[in-house]
Amino acid sequence: MDIDYLNTDLELESSKDLTPIVKAFGEDVVNLYNGEARGHYLATFEIAGSADSPDSVIEYFCMLAESLTEQEKSLWDSCFSKVFHIGYEGGTGHKSYTDEVRANTLERVAALGAGIRITVYPMHFGQE
Repeated sequence: MDIDYLNTDLELESSKDLTPIVKAFGEDVVNLYNGEARGHYLATFEIAGSADSPDSVIEYFCMLAESLTEQEKSLWDSCFSKVFHIGYEGGTGHKSYTDEVRANTLERVAALGAGIRITVYPMHFGQE
């Protein structure tokens, strides 16, 4: 089994309720969680539908964040953690796997004060 790109989530953590951002993103994304967690507020999102690459998903999330109103942008800026979390499923094959997050996408991520996290999950045995 080869390594597979799974998805890219956006994870926001704040001392403030993130519901205004959840509402602003609307049905353009799937809100996986919005509420209290570990003593603060957490909101997690993924895009609706299938994703071609981490770069395209991150660009889409950047567009949504850049489109926030001034008040929503202030809430975004108050988040102490903003992470684009890229997930892969590890494989057993001997092929290498390459993905790219382009420079202009990285510039947008940095301008939004966000980071990128990469996780490689163990493959699910018995599935091929």
